[in-house]
Amino acid sequence: LSDGRVAMCVGDVVGHGLHAATAMGRLATALRAMAIADANPTVIMQRLEHFAAQTDGARMATVAYLVLDPMTGRVDYRLAGHPPPLIVTADGKAHYLWEGRGAPLGVRDPGEQRAAAAWVDAGSTILLFSDGLFERRGEPVDASLERLKAIAAAHCGDGLDQMVDAVLTESL
Repeated sequence: LSDGRVAMCVGDVVGHGLHAATAMGRLATALRAMAIADANPTVIMQRLEHFAAQTDGARMATVAYLVLDPMTGRVDYRLAGHPPPLIVTADGKAHYLWEGRGAPLGVRDPGEQRAAAAWVDAGSTILLFSDGLFERRGEPVDASLERLKAIAAAHCGDGLDQMVDAVLTESL
């Protein structure tokens, strides 16, 4: 962002193929354009909600949107039905950002939707992912998330590329 903060997002749409890819591309482009004017997670998600309601294939899309201030370590974020980001500290402690959760985009009555804030220590890794990375058929979601957290924490000292490789190979 122009003020030195870093905006991050990951999302997922219902479906497969060209139709789903087109919807995701439209959402990503809209989010990027919206963040230029105001990167506030609450504002972004409200606007993205309106956009998704008018965009074919975008209803029930999930999004995790974060804004990191690298000077302070503050992360403001909002989750629209998406799995929580994983923070892995340099010393191998890992935790999920569970606050700021709300319904997926396009839900008729999403209820109250609020952003949350957390602080990330220097040297920590923020891992954004979709459910396809950690979910296994027949395994409870909580167990899948714990497995992902353990893998990432075990490889935190290996370097970023090696951590990502381990997460990808050991999670699937």
